[in-house]
Formats: sequence, structure tokens, C-alpha cells
Amino acid sequence: MATLRIKDKSIKAKLAIFDKDGTIVDFCYAWEKVARARIKVMIEEIRISSSLANEVLSSFGIDPATGTIDPRGPLVQASQEDEIIITASVLYRSGYHWDEAYQIAKKVFETANNLYRLEDLTKSVPGIFDLLSRLKRSGIKIALATIDDYSRTLKILEITNLKKFFDFIVTGKDVKNTKPDPEMIFNICQKLKISPGESIMIGDSINDMIMGKNAGVALTVGVLNGVNSPEVFSGWADVVVNSLAEIKVEGEN
Repeated sequence: MATLRIKDKSIKAKLAIFDKDGTIVDFCYAWEKVARARIKVMIEEIRISSSLANEVLSSFGIDPATGTIDPRGPLVQASQEDEIIITASVLYRSGYHWDEAYQIAKKVFETANNLYRLEDLTKSVPGIFDLLSRLKRSGIKIALATIDDYSRTLKILEITNLKKFFDFIVTGKDVKNTKPDPEMIFNICQKLKISPGESIMIGDSINDMIMGKNAGVALTVGVLNGVNSPEVFSGWADVVVNSLAEIKVEGEN
């Protein structure tokens, strides 16, 4: 069993579980662009007012004036389906019937998603390739727990050339209860025949940390991604790192 050294923490582990957006791929690079593409579609095709557009942005957890993203807001923590429902709720409150609001929101998301190629929105975070390489050489199993859907996740891993490192992937549609419920981690551990107590959880959101704690992992590691701050992880992350380069692997084969 290899040893991981992270700041003042030293732990032997058999499994490292990663979140995706904001942890292994750059969240800020993609998702604010996507959110603003949705607003662009709503203004140009649905003809909503700028004030309503700003309300939709706010509902995602984005400050319309500054572009600041709430680290505990929907854009960071919610699934796309949740965001569609949030958008439909804003439209409903503005006077649309619910069935109209939901269909409009769904169409807006589909249209906005097609404005960008996934390749143009995706880049890996600094240091992830080196860290995954070291984990693999040490014999530590590597898993991914993401609320994104499987086909999109697979494509992102292929674009970033990271797919080869992962022993198992669990998405939001693979479980009944998603983050912060521990079911994703239990699913991974059962598949790889490794206990949560021999695993670590690495993520960029409070939900990742809570999920790890609920599952009983040996260590929760909070990653600062340009959106969150150390205070976000207070009481939940056992250790917080500025970058993945701070995760050291000893005992490589």
C-alpha cells in the first residue's frame, strides 16, 4: 500500500477517488462560458429581458455584474438537469406556464451546448497527468465520481488523455442518491473491492467533502480551483491544497 503525503498529512491508501469539474478539469475555463451562452440564447431566441437574464444568471450562482461564481451555488454543485429546472423556475415566476418554461429551458440548454465544441471548453488542471501517473505506478486504484453523464464524462477524459488512468467511473445516473450522499463512493468501493477506510476523496466542492465524510473515507482533500476558498471546506476537508502538485506519492513501483 503506497503512502500519500499531503502537507502535514501522511496516509496509506489503496484507492484515490476524484471529482471531475474543478478537480481534474478546469471548471472556470468552461462553465461560465457555457452559462453565458445559455443567456445569449435566451436573449436572442426567446427574447427575454436583460433583467430576467440577470435573474437567471443569479439563479446559477453567478453575479451578473462581476462574474463572481458562488462556490456553493448550482453552477458548481448542481447537475445540468437541476440547472434546467432552476432556469424553468425563474421563467415560471416571470409568467410562463410551467410546461412552457421547462420546454424552453431544455431547448435553451441544448442550443447553448451546441454553440461550443466540447474540445474548446475542456482542459485539464495543471499537475493532474503527473499525479495520476504517480498514483498508477504506485499501485493505487483511481476512480472518478461525477454528477455529469457518462458519455460526456468519457469524452472529456478522452480529450484530456486521462481516460487510461481510471479504473472505474461512477456518474450521477449510476446511483439513486448523488452527492453528498455516500452511495457513489460505496458503489466504487464495492466494484474495486476496497473499503472506504482505505480510500481518499479529492474534490473541489463541499459536497465532495461531505460525501467522503459520510462514506467514512480515510482522508478528504479539498482542492482550490479559483472559485472556492479554504473557508468553504472548513470542518469538512481534512486538508486543503492550492494545487494537485501538493499531493506527493511515495512507494511507486
